[in-house]
Amino acid sequence: MTLTTLDLQKNQIGAIGAQHLADALQNNKTLTTLDLQENQIGAVGAQHLADALQNNKTLTTLNLSFNQIEAVGAQHLANALQNNKTLTTLYLENNQIGDEGAQHLANALQNNKTLTTLDFRGNEIGDVGAQYLSDALQNNKTLTTLDLQGHIVNSLERNLGIDLNGDGYIGGQGFWSSLERATGIDFNGDGLIGRPFDVMPRYPMAYPSMGYGFRGYPVRGYLIF
Repeated sequence: MTLTTLDLQKNQIGAIGAQHLADALQNNKTLTTLDLQENQIGAVGAQHLADALQNNKTLTTLNLSFNQIEAVGAQHLANALQNNKTLTTLYLENNQIGDEGAQHLANALQNNKTLTTLDFRGNEIGDVGAQYLSDALQNNKTLTTLDLQGHIVNSLERNLGIDLNGDGYIGGQGFWSSLERATGIDFNGDGLIGRPFDVMPRYPMAYPSMGYGFRGYPVRGYLIF
């Protein structure tokens, strides 16, 4: 039997355990999904795994949520994403990545041609980090789902004085009119921003794509906040 999925979440493997797994990934040719969330891997462990991603040709899904990798770990992963040609889904929820880490990953998104889903929830990203990611989306042609739950909502609450309860559910003509005045962006009253992403609440499947472009862009994905 060939192993394609390995779930090691909540095992406290730490950086040393991550190193051993990374060594195995260097030559593995069958594993496609690796779940390492909540394992106290840290930045050092993230570096080992990132090094493996430089050579691995089969892994498509990697979950590193809740591992305290911080900005340094994000930088190592970003370096790997510059060259990796197979990873399509990366979960980095709650890793204290911050604006600096967001910048590293945004730089990687400028060149990466395979990643379609990036979960970035709960990473202490402010307006600066959100801008880095926004700029990257102007050039990236493959990412279809970027989950920034909490980050953009918190920024909008600060800038507009609107209580959104942190759940990302934004709607109503009055809200979008206020947002247009505050940002200078024409949302056309429907929440579509001038880049190839729909702005959708946290449950995107309940709000399917409109099926048309905005300012010449095809609608092809969700920006979840």
